[in-house]
Amino acid sequence: MVTQYERRKSIQVTIEQTKGRGKERRFTVRADDPEFRAILQSCIEREAAILSGKSSRQFRDLVFTRQFTTFDRQNPRSAQSPFYGFFVLFWLAMFLLLCKIAAQNYRNTGSVLGTAEILHLMIDRDLLLLGITDGALASMTGFSYLLQKAIVKGYFSWSTVGWIIQSLWEVFYTASFIGFTFYRNWPWTHTVFVVLHTFTLLMKQHSYAFYNGYCAFPL
Repeated sequence: MVTQYERRKSIQVTIEQTKGRGKERRFTVRADDPEFRAILQSCIEREAAILSGKSSRQFRDLVFTRQFTTFDRQNPRSAQSPFYGFFVLFWLAMFLLLCKIAAQNYRNTGSVLGTAEILHLMIDRDLLLLGITDGALASMTGFSYLLQKAIVKGYFSWSTVGWIIQSLWEVFYTASFIGFTFYRNWPWTHTVFVVLHTFTLLMKQHSYAFYNGYCAFPL
């Protein structure tokens, strides 16, 4: 059956059974694609090093291959996709909607922003303090980096107290900044911004610390 979409070029893989010692069965994998052969070769060498004890399995051993999505410009099938231009149409619709809202606000209030209640909540109170808080929020993520440097230099081990210190730091980091928003009794715009940014940076610290900890110093 012939369709309007061009099929991707398939990779020919051949598996041949060869004789082994006794009842042992061995297989030979052959592939015509050079990139696929290179991936297979690297995986075989890595597995051989692990089995021989010369290397240990780490997260860094993962091999990522390039894949295209429907909306990728470099995808040769995108031009033939029924979704081609969908994002352009979506943002044109958003622009026309904003123009309509701005015109209605100008006709009713004399300003394209209307009453701008949310804007006043954002800028009328503690705007400078909010910026300082966000700066401290970002700069204090350096604690995870310093902790990993201390572990590398041998001051203590990740598997004993390192992960405990990191976990306690994450609890303190989250509770202190979220608690500060309630202490200042900030409006919901400020609170939502700080809470979302806190959890975002918390996840970055956690992934960084536990990835490096488990790779270099497995539990």
